[in-house]
Amino acid sequence: MLAQYQDLVLPSLRRLVEHQHQHDTGERDAARFLHSVVDQLRGQGVDLPVEGGPWTVGARWLEGPGRGGLPVIPLVQRGDMVIMTGTWDEARGLAGLLNWCHAPASLSPARN
Repeated sequence: MLAQYQDLVLPSLRRLVEHQHQHDTGERDAARFLHSVVDQLRGQGVDLPVEGGPWTVGARWLEGPGRGGLPVIPLVQRGDMVIMTGTWDEARGLAGLLNWCHAPASLSPARN
C-alpha cells in the first residue's frame, strides 16, 4: 500500500516544488491534492508520523507579516529540499504523509 501512495504522491509533490521555484501565484492544485490525501488517510485512521522521520516541519522567517498575518512561512524540509505550506497544520500533515510513504529526499523522476 505504501508504494501505491508513493506513486500517487510523488508526481504531485514534484509539481508543487516546481511551482514554488517559479515564484508563480497561479494554480495550487498539487498542494490541494496532497492535503486531500492527508485528510483521507487521517479519516481512515492512518497515523502520519511527524516526529522521528526524515521530513520535518520548519519555518522561514519573514521581514514583515505574510499570508494570514503570520511572521513565518511554515514549511516541510529534508536536507536541501524545502516545501512551503500555508499553515502549520498543512506542514505537519505533509511531513507526516512524506514520512509515512517513505518519500525520498530527491524528487527527480525515476529513470528507466
